[in-house]
Amino acid sequence: WDAAALSRAAAELTDAGVDRVMVRAFGEERSNGGVRDVRLPLRAVQPGETVQLRAEVLVGRPAQAFWLEIGGERVAETVATARAGEIDSLVFALTAPAPGIHAGLVATEADRFTVDDDRPFVMSVRDSIAVLLVHGEQGVAAGRGGWRYWQQALAPGVTGDDTGASSSIFRVRALGSDRLETGDLERADLFVYLDAGPLGRSTSEALARWLRAGGGAVFQFGDYNLAGYLSAVLLPMLGVDGTIAYRNRSDTGAEEARILDRQHPLFRGLTDAALSTLERSRWRRHFALGDNGLAVLMAGESGAPLLATGALDRGRFALLPFNLSAGSTDLARNPMFLPLAQRLAALLAGGGGEGERNLVVGASPRLVLTDGEGLQDPPTLLFRHARDGERGQLSTRVSWERGMPVIVGETARRKGHYTFVAGGDTIGVVAVTPPPAEGDPRLLAPQDVLAQLATAGLAMGRDLAAVDAGDFASALRGRELAPVLLSLAILLLLAETALSRRAG
Repeated sequence: WDAAALSRAAAELTDAGVDRVMVRAFGEERSNGGVRDVRLPLRAVQPGETVQLRAEVLVGRPAQAFWLEIGGERVAETVATARAGEIDSLVFALTAPAPGIHAGLVATEADRFTVDDDRPFVMSVRDSIAVLLVHGEQGVAAGRGGWRYWQQALAPGVTGDDTGASSSIFRVRALGSDRLETGDLERADLFVYLDAGPLGRSTSEALARWLRAGGGAVFQFGDYNLAGYLSAVLLPMLGVDGTIAYRNRSDTGAEEARILDRQHPLFRGLTDAALSTLERSRWRRHFALGDNGLAVLMAGESGAPLLATGALDRGRFALLPFNLSAGSTDLARNPMFLPLAQRLAALLAGGGGEGERNLVVGASPRLVLTDGEGLQDPPTLLFRHARDGERGQLSTRVSWERGMPVIVGETARRKGHYTFVAGGDTIGVVAVTPPPAEGDPRLLAPQDVLAQLATAGLAMGRDLAAVDAGDFASALRGRELAPVLLSLAILLLLAETALSRRAG
């Protein structure tokens, strides 16, 4: 709707003596094609692996083409199969590039509504994931609480507390809780707690700070002797209700699991047969968590959560209220434990990273300086739109959050990639996109049209939608014509009578 052009037209009509205009139609009965959303993998991505990116698109015409670009190069393309005006879900398969932060976009051919012709994003690729596995006393061969099952699932072939060599993306460092130091957290991408006993005050405070800053953690506990510590310290530290109860069943009373959200990224892509195999695991002993608002992904037949996830500021964590000892569950011997452990670790190792790198218009790009780089020479924030070539620079400021320096840019008002540059090097990239709904076509409602017409100087006389068929004449002219027409008919009859008499 071009308000300026409408105002000019209204002025020209007024100058010409036209004071009434009929609006027969408004809006276009066609769909605008565009990209509404891009869904990145919520787990850590390893170089060289096949990755699927999903895009939600609005189809504007039959067989509309959409493509994926990474680093300015087109790497995948597909065609929408939905009809014009429908939403379609597209999948792009690509080989993950080299480690680093990669700017990309999903795009289609440009049309007159350009806001959704492309949608930028930022994806991170990791060369390794450092896992800090903290456990208690050795106890049995599988380790206290069965922590060695976690070690073998993430880094097959590695034994003992050494990191060791493994072909896995995970670099696991197993450490007894009595040897844990606060500095160990800074070198970890993922923290795994498995029946490690009470942590010291300074360690707990450091763990909370690390998690809030964007860390990822798995807390697995099944030792009933830890009930007091869990209830009073660990769970409240995570913002979780500390109300817990211990459940101990006989072999005949053991319960199986139920996956409550099969579309969650943790389970997405697994076959029904694989998920059914996972559900056949049985639990005898576990803690029952209270009503705490966590996202429960897997629960027992009694409804008690067996796997739940939550967030603490920028960090994410998972709670598994049982250990992996043979007396508690047979999950560790289920063939699905290995993919479950690896998927959960990869999901949490990213922390809130992807969400921090992919923002909505109106947000402020941020960069956490984990090792202090950029403080001596604060980075500049550069804006770039890949398709139209527009560029710009935004101001930045330094903020401190929980003892960590953060570079905060001014509000991002344009779609595109925003790059933090320090000393000529790129140290961070953020993508900014409009909300998906802004790409949806919307025809103007009658009240919208009337408001626009009034602004342009064309006031409404009558709304024909509410006028009876017999009143259209009066509605269009603004007056009742019947008396005038009757008078004209009478005058015509009198004139004809007079002429007839003269002729006679």
